[in-house]
Amino acid sequence: MTQRMLYAALVLGLLGQVVSEDAQTALESTSTQCQSRVAICKASNNDVKILYTSLKYCEAIRYSTPSFASLTCLVVDSGCNLTEYFRVRNAACGTSSTTGMDTDENVGIALVSSSQQCRSQVSNCISSNTTVKNLYTSLKYCEAIRYSTPSFASLTCLVVDSGCTLTEYFRVRNAVCVTNSTTGMDTDENVGIALVSSSQQCRSKVNICISSDTTVKNLYASSKYCEALQYSASSVTAQSCLVGSSGCTQSEYDSLKRAACTASSLIVGTLSMFLCSLIYLFTHFF
Repeated sequence: MTQRMLYAALVLGLLGQVVSEDAQTALESTSTQCQSRVAICKASNNDVKILYTSLKYCEAIRYSTPSFASLTCLVVDSGCNLTEYFRVRNAACGTSSTTGMDTDENVGIALVSSSQQCRSQVSNCISSNTTVKNLYTSLKYCEAIRYSTPSFASLTCLVVDSGCTLTEYFRVRNAVCVTNSTTGMDTDENVGIALVSSSQQCRSKVNICISSDTTVKNLYASSKYCEALQYSASSVTAQSCLVGSSGCTQSEYDSLKRAACTASSLIVGTLSMFLCSLIYLFTHFF
């Protein structure tokens, strides 16, 4: 046994015991930083450590709970890459390619394939809403990422300048909801995506205009979104507040108004989701 193979065996937790040649060879063929990362991840979770010492390598490498997952622990910039993860995972589990993958693994792969700022924003959004946190800890990942109420929506929490892109949102959403591309989308998501695609200055102006007039604020608080966007008084109109060089374009205003005034509770609910999420974003990030 070469020195590298011996080190690989020790990382796997053999401590003098014999493992399958396939699993041993797979780990030995990975980079030193990947092997070091395996040791770190094994040591950082007691359940995983027990699985390793019990020679349950497949269960160990696929271990996943809301608080710790081997995949997202292993696949980091200074650790293993996805190719190395699958090399060891397939050898330990006796599988090839991506056979035998479950939702947990799909989610993990989507997350580790996203940017660091997106992964950080996912953690922020999980922590910032009790219901989303409970859905996540209950392994209801699809319900968590599509969660939407008048006071909080996962989509508008995640898709911000310092967070996830829409591409990253769909990557994770499609993994957790077992859908492809935009299949399975509902009206809430369609409208929500259009809203988060608006310019930053328009979104900022919406928040300002809601807060600057008592009547508009009360209309919004009463869920009268159409009336709020069409509000007109002698001193101010919602349109004149929103539309301008430092705010929304006329096209953006028209899109908001169409969404708010369409006779669909789903669309109106999405506008609520958007406006309240703006308040959340400006309260927490600006």
